[in-house]
Amino acid sequence: GGMYLLQMFDWYAASISVISICLAEAIVVGWTY
Repeated sequence: GGMYLLQMFDWYAASISVISICLAEAIVVGWTY
């Protein structure tokens, strides 16, 4: 139903945020050293 879809979207958005933060950190660390 709609609730399940909303939960999936929420999880998907959260995982994208985490991946983006990890990528940004990796780029900053790689660029610094």
